[in-house]
Amino acid sequence: MADYDLAPVATETEVKPFWKSKTIWVNGLTLLAGIIGYVAGHDLIADNATLIAALVAAQGLVNTVLRFATWTKIG
Repeated sequence: MADYDLAPVATETEVKPFWKSKTIWVNGLTLLAGIIGYVAGHDLIADNATLIAALVAAQGLVNTVLRFATWTKIG
């Protein structure tokens, strides 16, 4: 039985601007949340360690899903 790669392949003509990338938006919002958490104080992070760990795990999952859903190059 032959193996077939059914994943779409981005060509050189398929380039989108970086601001249309969902992955970059998620990462930017994560960075902003981290900066706000740092500025708000380390007590906020220390008092909510379980919540912070869950949010970090969720962000990793979202990034992974978005990475596999992205086929277009960013220019």
